[in-house]
Amino acid sequence: METLDRDQKAEKIKSYIDSNLHNNISLLELSIEFELSRFQVFRIFQKLFHKTPHQYMVEARIERAIALLDEGEPLAGIAPAVGFVDQSHMTRHFKKFCGTTPYCLQTERRNRREAGLWSAAAAPLAAS
Repeated sequence: METLDRDQKAEKIKSYIDSNLHNNISLLELSIEFELSRFQVFRIFQKLFHKTPHQYMVEARIERAIALLDEGEPLAGIAPAVGFVDQSHMTRHFKKFCGTTPYCLQTERRNRREAGLWSAAAAPLAAS
């Protein structure tokens, strides 16, 4: 398989994950969908994106959750909408990725927005 082919497959895997964030996607599912072994999926994806498919999926879910928080969606409905089992599952990953809880981020952004100090376009998605 040529490098270009691997990169194209990695991009297609990423696109598939993005389109199916609300589902529980396994390496086995990705390997069947893209006719690769689980190990090939893992290596191809990690080589291009420098993270595993699972790490990417969790980060993409968190970024989507942040967008929904910014849109004013109720906190309780966000976790299942982005593919987490429940709110505590989302909060655990959210805190690891952002350094704060979804509620604290939502409250902080709402307060800053009301004070005229914040805009969604200027705000970083996560504390890195």
